[in-house]
Amino acid sequence: MLSGALTHPDISWQSITHFGQEFGIVVPAYPPVHTMDELCDGIAAILRREGIESAHVMGGSYGGFVAQVFVRRFPAVCRSLVLSHTSAPDSTGIEKARRMMGWLPVLPAVVLRRILGGMLGRLMPADASSPSAQLMLALFHEVMDHHLTKADFLAISARTLDFYGRAFSLSDLSGWPGRILLALAEDDPASPERVRSALQSLYPHAALHLFRGSGHAAAITNAEEYQGVVDEFLRAQI
Repeated sequence: MLSGALTHPDISWQSITHFGQEFGIVVPAYPPVHTMDELCDGIAAILRREGIESAHVMGGSYGGFVAQVFVRRFPAVCRSLVLSHTSAPDSTGIEKARRMMGWLPVLPAVVLRRILGGMLGRLMPADASSPSAQLMLALFHEVMDHHLTKADFLAISARTLDFYGRAFSLSDLSGWPGRILLALAEDDPASPERVRSALQSLYPHAALHLFRGSGHAAAITNAEEYQGVVDEFLRAQI
C-alpha cells in the first residue's frame, strides 16, 4: 500500500485496518529521495528484506504515481495494481514547473509548508462532520506541521516533476499478466474528466469504478463502498 504525498502511512489507517484483516500489508514511509526510481528501488528492497516475492500493489493519489512507476520497474513483483484518485504523467507546463523548482531550495521550510499545505489541503474532505474525516484532517495537520521537513518538501516536489516528465505508453505493460483497477471519482478536484480519460486511455483493459460524492478521499468519505470495490477486485486475483 503506497502512501500519498504526505509520505506517512498513518493517513491510510482505515484501509490498513480493513485490508489487514485478510492480507499482510507493507506500507512504507518515503525518505527524501529525489527520483521515483530511487523510491521504487527502496520499496523493492523492503519487500525483498521481508521475503515477499510478489504483492498486490495499491496506490492512491501521489501513491498512484509511485505505483505506476513501480509496476514498470518491477513488473514481476506486482500481482495486480489498484490505482485510485490518481493520474497519468502529463508534461504540460513542466518546463515552467522546473524553473519554479529552482527557487524552492532557497525558501524557508515555513513557506514550503504553506505552499504544499495549500495544494494538498484543497483535496481534503469538504465535509468534516464525520469522525473519520475529522481524524484524517487532524493527521494531515499533524504530519504537515510537525513531521515533514524541508528535505521532505523538496523531495516530494522533485519526485512529482520526475513522474510528470515520464513518457508512458500502452506497450509498457504488454507482457505483464496482472490486472488493474482504476478507482476514480467524478468530483475529484485532482482528476477532472480529461485527467480520468487520459488514465483510462493508458490502461484501456483496466476495470473502472467511479465514485460519486467522494471527492479525493473515497477511502474515508465512502469507506464501505471503497473497501467493497477493492475487496471484490483483490479476491478475484486469488
